[in-house]
Amino acid sequence: LKALIESWRQAFDDNSLRFIVMQISDLLSRGAGWRRVQDAQYRAGQELDGVDCVITRDICENDDIHPMSKRGVGKRISDLLR
Repeated sequence: LKALIESWRQAFDDNSLRFIVMQISDLLSRGAGWRRVQDAQYRAGQELDGVDCVITRDICENDDIHPMSKRGVGKRISDLLR
């Protein structure tokens, strides 16, 4: 993820290009590998300037990667953009 963000910044010639990473929702049937992806998404938000990670695991279903309720996720994204 870090390499992808850095490549886009290079392609657009803008090292300050902002990114918001929406963390994938829990999917209990996927196990530990899924958690590693969530952790990598979170770390990108912590380790790269201009990158924020929207945590979703506490407001989304844990059996569907496409949460039914989008309002909570949308609010968190809008809060970051303010």
